[in-house]
Amino acid sequence: MADQSQMQGVVVLTAVEGLTELLAPDQLRRTAEVVDRMRGAGTWDRLAKMRRLSWVALEDYIAVVDASWEVLGEAAYLEFWGKMGSRYLSGPFAAIIKGFQSAFGITPPAVMRAMGVMWSMGTRHGGTITYEAGAHQHEGRMLFEAPAPLLSPVFLAGFCRGLHFIFELTKTDGSLTPKPVREGCVALEARWKPRAA
Repeated sequence: MADQSQMQGVVVLTAVEGLTELLAPDQLRRTAEVVDRMRGAGTWDRLAKMRRLSWVALEDYIAVVDASWEVLGEAAYLEFWGKMGSRYLSGPFAAIIKGFQSAFGITPPAVMRAMGVMWSMGTRHGGTITYEAGAHQHEGRMLFEAPAPLLSPVFLAGFCRGLHFIFELTKTDGSLTPKPVREGCVALEARWKPRAA
């Protein structure tokens, strides 16, 4: 199924723009070289120039993610995708979050439920995200059923760091930990508490 899976162009373009703005010139050049090595010559330029409404192969997005890991190293990779989570929130998916906020309030469970809608809008054949409440008031999990490239440790590390926007938005302190459930499914286990004043 991964060969049929696609990401909305705006998701990929936002990541490429973020790398272009945040990386030093030599890092950016190396990132483009890694993406081209993984997906063919000219891939980086094609992604940087695409129309926002295009759909692109999931593998193109994964190449951008993997290249950012290879060039930046773990700490800077996590910092970058943490910033990208906030960028997606204020850009492509801002209207969805506002809609859920109006209907359900601004709590971690409400935003995690909204993630399922955002994911289905941003992917084709990219799997699903379903929220499940936890046994305690301040815990829950998002079941992420997806093609194998999206369940790699590298992708999940950046994805979970990007999802920390949930805690910023809801003014809570929290964590997200990926844990395998079954083949093709990972639970993003969340715990949070109100932020101290």
